[in-house]
Amino acid sequence: MRPDATRRCHSIDNLRAGMICVVVFGHALLPYVTFPRRFKDPETHVAFDVIALFLYGFAMPIFFVTAGFAAASLYKCRGAFGLLRNRLLTIFLPLAVAYVLISPLTRAALFFATEVAASGSLQAGFDTVRQGGWFHLSKA
Repeated sequence: MRPDATRRCHSIDNLRAGMICVVVFGHALLPYVTFPRRFKDPETHVAFDVIALFLYGFAMPIFFVTAGFAAASLYKCRGAFGLLRNRLLTIFLPLAVAYVLISPLTRAALFFATEVAASGSLQAGFDTVRQGGWFHLSKA
């Protein structure tokens, strides 16, 4: 392993941080766009559409370029097995653990919110969650 291969490229890190801020801002715009969406604010405007299209037009391609740059650097430094091991430990494992822990909670929240919206009663939502129907995969 060469000594210069282990150094971080701070300009790429800064670019990624900036793009994360762009994506957060873009997600904050989404309730205000005029595109058909499930959750929309009553006050939409076409200017938000233009801003969102502009931001998302370059944000995702830049993320792919920086991910490729980081993967190439990791491959150069650790080899194919090291790259695969790193991706499994830093991406797949946290994703799998989060999925197992968060998916049931999200499903319970969906059942709760659906029941509250249908009945207008918080108690009915709590009763639905307490009954445990949200835990069975066959019900949707």
